[in-house]
This record gives sequence, structure tokens and C-alpha cells, in this order.
Amino acid sequence: MDLTEADSQEQFQKFSGYLRNSQKAQEIFKAFTFKRRKKSNIDSHNVEDDNSPRDVYAGIMTELFIAFLKKKGCRVKYVKKHTETLLPPNGYGYQRLGLPNGTEFTIRHPNDVANIQKYSFKEEA
Repeated sequence: MDLTEADSQEQFQKFSGYLRNSQKAQEIFKAFTFKRRKKSNIDSHNVEDDNSPRDVYAGIMTELFIAFLKKKGCRVKYVKKHTETLLPPNGYGYQRLGLPNGTEFTIRHPNDVANIQKYSFKEEA
């Protein structure tokens, strides 16, 4: 699933816009943040440790979209999407600049990859 392409982004946004899908994601998000707050005593609206609440929600919606595609007979082998750097906190958590600065590529089924070899930048020097 290549979320750097306009067509894929549009399909994902349509899926995310359906009330039933957003309600399901919200239920999972609330359960996740409640468990997380209870575990670490962190305010869910000011999480600054590893993932912001917005990132968690986006990840949940992505997983729901992948499950939907699987029901339709599509096996998602990878997810490719743009990433961005968060700006320092402004009192409400980290701020988003809204400009991509990299691309994330997640292999969902590592067994599909035939040859993975260790790579060292030191060998290029």
C-alpha cells in the first residue's frame, strides 16, 4: 500500500471519513490511551514520550484500512508513507509542520523478503 500516491491517499481518506470506521478507530484509541495512561501516568493529550495521540490514531486507522482491504482479497505486503518531523512542544504537545521530510517503508511480512543482509556505512568510507 503506497500512501505516497494520490489515489491511495484518496481511498484511505474516504475510508477514514466513514462514520463507522472513525467510531471503531476512536474506540480502539480510547482503550489504548486509557491503558497507556494507567500504565505510565501520562496525560493522553500531552504525550511526549514516543508517539503523539494523533500518530497513534493514524496508525489505528491504517490497520483498520488494511483489515478492510484484506476482507476484499488484497494482501498488503508493505506500507509506504511520508513522514515529518515534529516541532518542539507548544504547551499542548508537539506541533506538526505539515511538510514531509522522509519516507517510511514498513514490510508487513518479513518472510516475503528473500535476502536481507547487514549493511554498514563504514564499508563505504
